[in-house]
Amino acid sequence: MQLSSSIARLARGAAARPLAAAQPQRGLSAAAAAASGDPRRRPLPTPAHLLEQIAYTEPPNLRVVTLNRPEALNALTLPMLRRLTRLLLQWEKNESVGAVVIGTDSKAFCAGGDVAQVYRDGLAEGKGSAAQLDFFAEEYAFNRLLATSTKPTVALLDGIVMGGGAGVSVHGDFRVATERSLFAMPETAIGLFPDVGASHFLPRLAAGPAVGAYVALTGARLGWREMLSAGLATHALPSSRLPALLAHLGDMGPTATRGAIDAALADYEYAYYYGGATQADADAADPVGYQRRAAEIERVFGPVFEGKDGETSGGGDGMEGVMARLREVEGGAGGGGEEAREWATATATTLGKMSPTSLKVTLRLLAEGAAKEGVEQCLAMELGVVTRMMQGEDFYEGIRAMLIDKDHAPKWAETGLEAVSDAAVDEYFAKPVKIADLRR
Repeated sequence: MQLSSSIARLARGAAARPLAAAQPQRGLSAAAAAASGDPRRRPLPTPAHLLEQIAYTEPPNLRVVTLNRPEALNALTLPMLRRLTRLLLQWEKNESVGAVVIGTDSKAFCAGGDVAQVYRDGLAEGKGSAAQLDFFAEEYAFNRLLATSTKPTVALLDGIVMGGGAGVSVHGDFRVATERSLFAMPETAIGLFPDVGASHFLPRLAAGPAVGAYVALTGARLGWREMLSAGLATHALPSSRLPALLAHLGDMGPTATRGAIDAALADYEYAYYYGGATQADADAADPVGYQRRAAEIERVFGPVFEGKDGETSGGGDGMEGVMARLREVEGGAGGGGEEAREWATATATTLGKMSPTSLKVTLRLLAEGAAKEGVEQCLAMELGVVTRMMQGEDFYEGIRAMLIDKDHAPKWAETGLEAVSDAAVDEYFAKPVKIADLRR
């Protein structure tokens, strides 16, 4: 869906707001300054053209943000994140703004944070540099801001949603999937971990924490129906109906409640469910994706949330337990038949390609995130973990292999799960970050 044409009609002749002239970037966040060891460091001024990657219009009662970096699948840069933060804070105080909509004109909603730039910053300034840590601190601060916004937010997930793209959508009120939606958290393949609050939302999926662990560890890709059943999307409708939806939201007025917006979204999506069938009925009649292997996913990944045994680095019996249960399913346990055995083999093969350290750190994050009170606590935990991860080896090797050289053959620092000790995983959690460091 071309968002720009519908925005133009909504604006009723009003031009997009002019972008501000380039300003020096703010100083480092408290977390980034402390982690860098030099709180006096300041980033370079923001190039003016980067500010154009976040455009917005002001149709009646709405603010419609367009992510505008199509050549990079709208991967988020530090200037983009800072602009998003400034805009949302500004609109929080504006009583004439009824809701905030985030969308795109390209085939991707947002493919994540610009980790290639984070990689380059590490090579140029040193691993764990101020520039790297400031990026993550700013990203997580925006995630927190979105989660606590007083304005209803609607994300139009009309395309690829990966990594940081989840961070600028899942924490909001409404996430609208279309037939073009594709969701994934592929971080373990690049020596990182599912962040942007994933340690909070993945263990709390409507489909259950086992599905959250499966998505986090394997990078499994989900279509619109899977996103709906998991709770990653709140509504779904054809891409062709998004312009009419935007017009409807604009007509609701600045005092529209979240309940009224929810009802409007439901009205627009109803006919998309197989002629009016409910989501549950559709899923039962024609399961897709992970739904086909729900029993095996629960059997293999569910136990990681059953409590720590004091000796493993994850929940339950850790990654070793996950791999052991996959071997059991490969051998016919559970009675799932040939398809289940093939799924187990493929899943084990996928996990075998991921960074062993990332797998164990991710599992620990999910287990601890499931027990934390809210998203703020999870984001603070993740900021501490990513600070340590930027000082290691696997992130740089993963980005090199997947995004720079593209040989897809990373050579991880540890060759297998058995080489990653519990003590090594503990180091990633040894320096917790305060929640206050997420506030800008």
